[in-house]
Amino acid sequence: MRYNIPEIVLRSALKHGVNPNDALYVTEHPIMSLVMEEEPLKILHLGISPEGIPLEVVTIRTSRGDAVIHAMRMRTKYVRLPEGGGR
Repeated sequence: MRYNIPEIVLRSALKHGVNPNDALYVTEHPIMSLVMEEEPLKILHLGISPEGIPLEVVTIRTSRGDAVIHAMRMRTKYVRLPEGGGR
């Protein structure tokens, strides 16, 4: 399932040092996207940056469109999910 591509990257989303273009790339080319909350819609996108860095990026639906609210290197607990559910 495809979700809207965010155009907004909140400054607070970049506190872990992720390049905003890399965060947006992962939302456009995720390996996996998981709905975290339905209302407002909050989605966790897992993917690889163009430089090969595994990232986790969270977007939320706002009145101005979808926005990136969190971006960081992918935590270990998510690394196995795309391969088989993290078990």
